[in-house]
Parts: sequence; C-alpha cells; structure tokens
Amino acid sequence: MDLITLEQTIGLDCLDVAIRLGQHAIGERPVQFRTEIVEGDLVHIIQIVAPARVALPGNENDMRGVLLDIDTIKTTSGEDSWEVLNQRLDDVHLSCKKMFFSLMTPETIEKLEPEYEVSLP
Repeated sequence: MDLITLEQTIGLDCLDVAIRLGQHAIGERPVQFRTEIVEGDLVHIIQIVAPARVALPGNENDMRGVLLDIDTIKTTSGEDSWEVLNQRLDDVHLSCKKMFFSLMTPETIEKLEPEYEVSLP
C-alpha cells in the first residue's frame, strides 16, 4: 500500500486513470475504487482511494494523498520446490512493481524523484 503525496490537488489526476459515471468525470471528486486485472497467470487487485488521510502513531500531522494499493496473486501447485517458489515470488514482485508504475502519470513519477537500483557485477 502506498500513499502518493504531492503538493498538487489530491485527486486522480496524478494517476493514469479516467473514471466516468455517465456524464460525470470523477477526476477531482472523492472516490474509492477496486478492480481486478488479469495478466497471464497473475491477478492484480487494485484499490484506489482519493483523497486519503493517514495518521501515524507519534506523528502530529496527518499525511494526505492518493492511496494506491496493489495485491498481486499467483496460484501455484503444492508440488513446487522452495527454489521455484522463491523465483516465482521475485517474478510476482516485479510484475506488481511494473503495474504500480504503469498507473502513475510520467509527471507524477518525475515529481516523486524515484531512485533506481543499479546492479553491479
């Protein structure tokens, strides 16, 4: 679960998401949204809440933003070895990460100033 906090208006405009109900665009209106996207043998369960407010213990100020929650599920047979399961877990994590970044606009990604891991031999 991630809370996207930006100085701009807290709405769906930071995501690559467009929701309409009839003639009503939902972009800046409060919304709670849940869907499932099947991608091969994976199911991504995606939940979006905008605006969202998070209160952390010991922190006087609430954090506000857009909540983006992605759970990725892959069914496996009970016969797989731990090594195979560990590799599949890495694949599921990578797929979930790709889904997360695909839901954000390029402008949002840039504003979040991501740091990319570099593997050295």
